[in-house]
Amino acid sequence: MKKRFFVIIILCFLQTTTFANEPVIKVTRIWNEAPHNAFTDLIRFKGKFYCVFRESAAHVPRKREEDGKIRVLVSENGEQWTSLALLSENGYDYRDPKLFVTRKGKLTVLIGASVYEDGKFVSQHNYVAFLDKAGKNFSKPVAVQLDKSVAAGNNWLWRVTWQGKAGYGVMYQMQQNAGPRTARLFLMKTTDGIRYSLVTPLEVNGFPNESTVLMQPDKEMLIVVRRDSASATSGKMGRSKPPYTHWEWADMGIRLGGPNMIRTAEDALLLGTRCYNEKQQPYTGILSVDASGNHAPLISLPSGGDNSYPGMLVLGDTLWVSYYSSHEGKAGIYLAQIPMREVHPMKTK
Repeated sequence: MKKRFFVIIILCFLQTTTFANEPVIKVTRIWNEAPHNAFTDLIRFKGKFYCVFRESAAHVPRKREEDGKIRVLVSENGEQWTSLALLSENGYDYRDPKLFVTRKGKLTVLIGASVYEDGKFVSQHNYVAFLDKAGKNFSKPVAVQLDKSVAAGNNWLWRVTWQGKAGYGVMYQMQQNAGPRTARLFLMKTTDGIRYSLVTPLEVNGFPNESTVLMQPDKEMLIVVRRDSASATSGKMGRSKPPYTHWEWADMGIRLGGPNMIRTAEDALLLGTRCYNEKQQPYTGILSVDASGNHAPLISLPSGGDNSYPGMLVLGDTLWVSYYSSHEGKAGIYLAQIPMREVHPMKTK
């Protein structure tokens, strides 16, 4: 009897030790109301969490009544979420919302507005909406004003990153009637979130599109770019010093989808994106990256099928990640809380 009791104690100890060594990641589905919920972003503003995403009937609308709307959720603690706003406009498919705070302290939603006819893409534009001082309502979305030198065409300003008094974002411009899908990239600058001037064209081939800007402490700018041509599917990492007109580019060697990049308190970089396993099945992953485009996998989040587009922020000792995924059926919105002790990024160079 004593021997058997001793064996049971040993087995219990081993089981406890195994669980203790596993990453403690909390993942919660926070919204699943629409037939298709996707394309998230996440921010902390005045002591509250805000999460934005698109609601629609499908990834791409097949008819006008399926055009996307932008849902804004708010939470005091990241646990209980309530709907704050639903932004829409007749004739436009609202999608890919992004959050930022202007130099005057306005919480802003940047919205991509596409026009589809019978399920076929026609054009794209950008709008912004601002949260009022009371934190209760967003303004009616207003059209983004682009530098006249690059305003022609189908323009998509995908994300804006603020540094001091200015915000920077990469706009991709779809080239119509140019044979295979092509696009041009432009680095844009704003001081109010509405008007954007041209900094410089960015020479990236291979149908470049979704891009995220990140500023280094020494004012070096990094840009991670998704590419989707038949001959170039790997992402690019760019780096430049002020005035950000001369760029060095490195091929990252991995496919990206909805890429986002943030800096940790330890002065290291994290990349959130759609990743692909050995069978080319997509999932939402967190990677460690450096300024030269080197990368290493860190976290694979519960995900699959139609997924990705993470919003990320570090608060205290926790990495918060919003993303969407259809691994449990229809595409829903998920929130992951990851202890920073489970994240071991490499230092930037």
